[in-house]
Amino acid sequence: MFCTRWTYLPTLAGFLEYVDLLKGWVKERQASGQRMALLRDAAPAEGFRLQTVSFYEKLSELDSVRDRPSADFTVRDWINSTAPITRSIWQMEMFEIIDPMPALPEQGDYSVRFRSYPDLGLGADARISTVDTVTRLQSRGFNVGAAWQQFARGGAITEWDFSMKRIGDWEELSKKIFADPDFQADNSNAGVMSRPSSIDLWEVVIAAPPAKK
Repeated sequence: MFCTRWTYLPTLAGFLEYVDLLKGWVKERQASGQRMALLRDAAPAEGFRLQTVSFYEKLSELDSVRDRPSADFTVRDWINSTAPITRSIWQMEMFEIIDPMPALPEQGDYSVRFRSYPDLGLGADARISTVDTVTRLQSRGFNVGAAWQQFARGGAITEWDFSMKRIGDWEELSKKIFADPDFQADNSNAGVMSRPSSIDLWEVVIAAPPAKK
């Protein structure tokens, strides 16, 4: 499975309007069959951030989606409506989901993402190590998934994604994560082969529909 993430940087004055516009955009895309979610940065360090996440079983599915915008006037309308309240150009990333989360976050849930940056030449080892560790964490009840960035411009990126119901749950969840022997072992190994990692907290505004069976 793959996902694309578009990150939007609204102005302070236009934040609420931007949220409403994105809600409409996501619901419209969901109605057309696209598996898309809307998130907001729950701990913004450098201004508000919003993000849409779209899921695809195969990369080939993205081709048909990307073929539409040139003839889709709703895309042009969207660009025109958001331009006055956007403080920076949109940012797009693509990830391969190398170990799916057992249960995707629901509306109102929170997603905690750990991101690490393997040194050049060690990306394959980091990928294998991440999948192995995340699988074992899942077996102990953690709702966690792992992703690997496609077309990374500055080198490989691996990402762990934990889900929780409330921000207050992080106190207990973080203790369990950081005390887990597999996490400690992987983090120690990652410290040898990775540049410093980062962490983000996102709130699910609109959840993605489940995958079709």
